[in-house]
Amino acid sequence: MKTDYRLYASRIVTLFALVAMTAVPSAIQAQDSADRQFSAISRLIEKADQELEVDRKQDAIRLYGATIAAYRDFSERFPEYQAELVQFRVSYCRQQMMDLLAQKQTEAREAAAPPLPPDVSKEIQHGSELCRAGRFAEAKAAMEALTGKTPEAPHTMLVLATARLGTGDLEGARQQLQRVLELDADNGIAHYNLVQVLLRSPAPDYDASREHYRQARRLGIPADSDLESVLDL
Repeated sequence: MKTDYRLYASRIVTLFALVAMTAVPSAIQAQDSADRQFSAISRLIEKADQELEVDRKQDAIRLYGATIAAYRDFSERFPEYQAELVQFRVSYCRQQMMDLLAQKQTEAREAAAPPLPPDVSKEIQHGSELCRAGRFAEAKAAMEALTGKTPEAPHTMLVLATARLGTGDLEGARQQLQRVLELDADNGIAHYNLVQVLLRSPAPDYDASREHYRQARRLGIPADSDLESVLDL
């Protein structure tokens, strides 16, 4: 039996068109779903920021954590969808959570210890703001001067450690964080920050980093999927 290739080709073209017609709506539906989910997660961030503005810190922490979890699930489903913006927002939420947890820990410790003089608290806050602005050398000079007045104040040392890390002084940052932990072994921020320092050293100590990360998590520091990947946890 002789094959009619023109008829065969016509059927193939028709079949391809049918497949294409069914595939396009699926792609459109996937895009619409990604758009809707992305918008919904964006509203979570807005809500978290609003809670922070009215000083409802615990609600803000909860919402920032929910946002991170939502973006993690979103990235698995839509890995190519605005990947850089998703990563930026995850980093933003994580930093907001870390700042809020640090504030809560500081408030708890200040409630249990003699209060710092107002001028010292103001200087510590100024040092934190300099670090956030990337002005690490200025923050380092300010905090080193302040440690002369408050040599045993962990929150001063935490800011100084951040400033030293920002200027590339890994050893100085490590020493400050270890001193904080000598004074307060349950300081979750110090454990978490020490992981960052240990992993940046010329010969990273992964065992010690894992232990400090586990301690940080036990003390309420939120999970960091990037660190867990590096630490193989």
